Amino acid sequence: MNIAPLRIGCLAHEAIALAHEGRVVSTFPHAANILLDGGFLITLLPLHVPMHPWAIGPVCGLASLFVGEQAQVDSQRLVVNSMVIDLSDAEIANLAITTRLAKPCSAAILDHLEFWVKSGSAPDAPHAIGAQERIEKALGSFSSAGDVDLLASVVGTGEGLTPSGDDVILGVLAALDFVSSLDSQARLIRQRLIHQLSQRLERQTSLISVQMLRAAFVGQYPEPIVALTYALSKQNVSSGDIDHATAELCAIGHRSGLDILRGIVTTLRWATPTTTPVFT
Repeated sequence: MNIAPLRIGCLAHEAIALAHEGRVVSTFPHAANILLDGGFLITLLPLHVPMHPWAIGPVCGLASLFVGEQAQVDSQRLVVNSMVIDLSDAEIANLAITTRLAKPCSAAILDHLEFWVKSGSAPDAPHAIGAQERIEKALGSFSSAGDVDLLASVVGTGEGLTPSGDDVILGVLAALDFVSSLDSQARLIRQRLIHQLSQRLERQTSLISVQMLRAAFVGQYPEPIVALTYALSKQNVSSGDIDHATAELCAIGHRSGLDILRGIVTTLRWATPTTTPVFT
């Protein structure tokens, strides 16, 4: 079966260029992960699943892949069993935030985004309450005093392939990038957070989460994050624009999108000392 995906994340493209082989290490209804011999994970995505920096998509036939199958890799193609993924004409996706916030978000927009967070959050399981309390404390300390030390300490906190603490931090990193033209401190705080995270990532969290955060370090994010920042940067943003982009973000994972949004909203509030005009 020959497949010609339309797009490949720029970091997946770089990782494949350095690899010779790999193996399927996990499969899901909407993805499969291949560990390359260079130590990087790349993700194969089906149709209608948003791109991220380490992904290739769309790829059909993912149900035919099994954990443990070997992959042969070069810069032009990836072969797993009878599946041949031709990468020669795939667009290399640059998933950077290209528009920056020019003025503080309005109170109405921030309240609207926060409503999404609260309405989408299910009650935490008893064993997860402690982790969520740590994350909330870290977000509060960051919001009130720009404390990145406590925020960095929650990396690896929570459950899932990308723990809640990591997803929240990803949202903070993206939002600091987004507001960097608006707030002179944002770049400095972002660099301090990256420095703190760099010292603990590999020993505290999963490989896929390490890669997502390191992608954020160099300004590459899952596509729904980029789409939300683009919507928020519009001069005459509407609630419909916000809702569409936010829904796409919140659809990531079991709760990853909501946790990313928590980090984004917290950072936007930190960067918004006064209220500005409401939705148009």
